[in-house]
Amino acid sequence: GHRLALPVALTILIATATVFAVFGWRVFAGDAFEMRTVGAMTLRTLFWAAMVWVAMKARGRKSRL
Repeated sequence: GHRLALPVALTILIATATVFAVFGWRVFAGDAFEMRTVGAMTLRTLFWAAMVWVAMKARGRKSRL
């Protein structure tokens, strides 16, 4: 419920998704990779997306009070 929760979570999500996209681009270009890296990046991206969702829900509840 902290006022910085949403902006910080959103910043981390954007940074994580950007790194994941660049990683995907490198894999598509033919660089070597491990599937566990794909899994880890997927998990991280989903986690921060969930944190953004939770922070948005908390902010919405706060504004209604």
